[in-house]
This record gives sequence, structure tokens and C-alpha cells, in this order.
Amino acid sequence: MAREIEVVLEGIAVNAVLREDAAPKTVAALLRALPITSTAVHCICSGECIWFKSDQVPIAFPETETVYLSQGDIALGYDNDFLIAYGRRCSTRGFKGYLPYNPIAVVRDLDAMERFAKVAHSIEFEGGKAISVRQRSA
Repeated sequence: MAREIEVVLEGIAVNAVLREDAAPKTVAALLRALPITSTAVHCICSGECIWFKSDQVPIAFPETETVYLSQGDIALGYDNDFLIAYGRRCSTRGFKGYLPYNPIAVVRDLDAMERFAKVAHSIEFEGGKAISVRQRSA
């Protein structure tokens, strides 16, 4: 059975299946660092996604790098930063070009993702919101 994490953004929780098949080293580093609390902000250049940083997680390993994320993808970058794609238009880039990320988990419950997306989108206009990540109990 696949392991999961729980991501809570301003009281809205989603469960995400860990992608241990695609990024085993990065997922292992994440699990050692949990639980994580931070402040999520809206991405400027990458589209419909939120971003947060955690110094608890070591720098990600280059495993299954991509710059294109699908709705519900959670990815870890090389500067201890996380991206969560809440919409369908997300490509990871900064002011200097594309930035590769390792997809580490995916939210499969579309109804939960819809509720999460409403809060995530509001960050663009309202500013940063509290976010936490923890391992989900079986």
C-alpha cells in the first residue's frame, strides 16, 4: 500500500500519495523531515501553484525532474522549496527560465483538490497562508 502525506492549507486538508517509485531519495528525505510548517505564497511565474520553503528538508536529489506539473502534483526543488499545482496551468519557472522540480506526491481526490484550490488561489490576492505537511497515519 502506498504511503501518504497530509497537506493542510488554512484548515483545508488533502491527502497525497507519495511517489516513491519516481523519487525514492527525495521522498525519504521528506519523510525524515516531517512534520513541516511554513507559509505558502502564490507563485509569480509558474502559473496556478503555490510555493513554500522549509529548511528542514535537505536539498532534493536530481531524480525525476520536470518543469511541467499537473493539477494535484506536489514537487520539491533544489532550494528546499515545494510547489503544489492547484490548477491545470503550471510550469516551474523563475525570472531566469525554467526550474526543474522532483514530483514527490500527487493528490488523487479531485473534490478535496477543488476545495484546496479555492484557498490556494486566494493567496494571490490575500497574501501568504499557513501550510503544514505531515505523514498520514494508516
